[in-house]
This record gives sequence, C-alpha cells and structure tokens, in this order.
Amino acid sequence: MSKFVRPFGKENQTASPVRAAGCAKCGKNGYAALRVALRLDPAKPAETVFWKKQCVFCGTIARYRGRAADGTEKEFPAFYMPYSNGRGFSVKSRDFYLPADLYTTEDGKADVAKKVRLVAQVARLAEQNPKRSEFSWAEINSSLDKV
Repeated sequence: MSKFVRPFGKENQTASPVRAAGCAKCGKNGYAALRVALRLDPAKPAETVFWKKQCVFCGTIARYRGRAADGTEKEFPAFYMPYSNGRGFSVKSRDFYLPADLYTTEDGKADVAKKVRLVAQVARLAEQNPKRSEFSWAEINSSLDKV
C-alpha cells in the first residue's frame, strides 16, 4: 500500500498518541449526551432543561474542573446546554431552559434568581439519580421545600 501525501501538508502514517478521555470510574470510553427533562403535565411531552455527559457503561456523570464563586478550584458535574447557533455550549445555570411561566413575576419580568434555584434543584436531583433522565414538577416542588 502506498503512502498518501496531501498536496498541502506532510505525510501522515501514524495515529495520534493521545487517547480519548475515559470514564473516571470504569476507565472505558463510552460517554453519551443524555437529556435531563422536566415534565410539567403527564399528558404533555417533557421539556429538556439541560444535557448531561454520562458514561453508558457504569452510569457515572462526568465532571469538569472550574472555579467556584470564591475563586477556589472545584469539580462540577458536566451539565450543559448547547447554544442555538450550534457553536459550543454553556454550563451556566441561567442559560439552561425552563418554561418562562415558571419564573416570571406578576409584572411580566423574569426572576432569574428563581430560575437558577429551580435549575439547581433539577441538577441536584439529576446528580442524586444518575440513571433517571426525567423528573416531574411535583418532585421539584417537594424537594424545594426541604432545601
């Protein structure tokens, strides 16, 4: 078999020595993007709040390193929301999706703090129950009272 030479670069016959990042728990390469959804009404479809990066072999949610509010380094679960233009993603809670009527005030303004608290509660439930991808509004409300 002859070597292929690109007209714009060097010859390349070796594979990259860098392996894809495996699961921190089982070591296998098998991450998948799974949605975390909120079902407001049992008769209607569930709405995707955010996505999670999860190992398909052992169910572990991936983690990434970031900075906490006080500036210390901390590990966070890999929950994210893709940008609408398809270029990248956001890990900020305020960018996750919730129906607007859940956090809109009486005067029609968005209560972003309430939205972030609701999203944080969904994230807590998703981290405590990694095998589940859908939560009901009753679960969110009942667990908010405990916090």
